[in-house]
Amino acid sequence: MRYLIAGMECPVCGEEIALTTHTEQVQCASCHNQFSLRGRLCPNCGHYHNKNVSVCAQCDRPLKLRCPECGTYNWSGDELCQQCDAPIDLLTRLLKQTDTIERLHQQMTDSSRIKKQVTASANARMERMLAEERADREALQRCQLEQQEAERKMLRTIALIASVVLVIFIVYMLITL
Repeated sequence: MRYLIAGMECPVCGEEIALTTHTEQVQCASCHNQFSLRGRLCPNCGHYHNKNVSVCAQCDRPLKLRCPECGTYNWSGDELCQQCDAPIDLLTRLLKQTDTIERLHQQMTDSSRIKKQVTASANARMERMLAEERADREALQRCQLEQQEAERKMLRTIALIASVVLVIFIVYMLITL
């Protein structure tokens, strides 16, 4: 079995262990400690986990990958599927990661474009609303001016009527005297 990483530190004594000469079981030449790599060694950062885990505690990368052929979960350090021997190659994973990066870049570009469109649309709506508000205020001012003019006319009419009644009253008083 071949691994994606070439070496690691012994989790017990810290001595460098070359993985090219080992299978799933590794023995440290210095302290003679034996341990398994499958599901415990992160191929991304080389961190060794004391338990079989799904995600690296050090770098948060997945330690189990699905085989693209049969769907079996394999340790991410394997190059071949344990079930069907299909290659779980690094190139395919890197291409998927590149596709993800390109997709994220496209989403960022799209979100920037959408943000500009939404901002332009919101600014246009705001301008329309401000124009409507100005028109409403102008209409209200016209109505107030018309109402004031109507009130002035009414006061003039009342004053004229009152003047006429007063003149009639004075004339009546002069005649009756």
